[in-house]
Amino acid sequence: MTLAHLNIGSNSGHRPSLLARAVTLLANQCGQIVAVSPIHQSAPQGFNSPNEFMNIGVALLTTLSAHQLLAQMQQIEQQLAPDSPHRDPDNNYIDRRLDLDLIHFGFETIQTDNLTLPHPRWKERDFVTFPFLHTLFMISHHNKLQLQSVNSL
Repeated sequence: MTLAHLNIGSNSGHRPSLLARAVTLLANQCGQIVAVSPIHQSAPQGFNSPNEFMNIGVALLTTLSAHQLLAQMQQIEQQLAPDSPHRDPDNNYIDRRLDLDLIHFGFETIQTDNLTLPHPRWKERDFVTFPFLHTLFMISHHNKLQLQSVNSL
């Protein structure tokens, strides 16, 4: 199994519900959810909009390959937010109901036409780094608690 880190964002529609439904579908279709960060709210980056984004980080254990996981994530986006493109006809970012990004996939480095890992701009975006770091803390804290309970036997 591989530990994958995802970021899920939304700045239109019923944002909390869309985020929760995406996590449920990820759990049903892609693997075991091991951590979900609290919601991080931020202004849109790369375009102007009065609608703030809600983002969460998700840590997922999966048996899928990185490309298979990406395909499942794209299907989930289409299922929950059909006809909700990320860019306008001039290729500018626009409001979107749901955006799932694969940030890390284990320790793999991948460079293909449709997937670059780690995500090339993840460190530049607080709405990705804060939820990502929160999931790492949750995982390390959980593992520490498991070690403490094993050591107390």
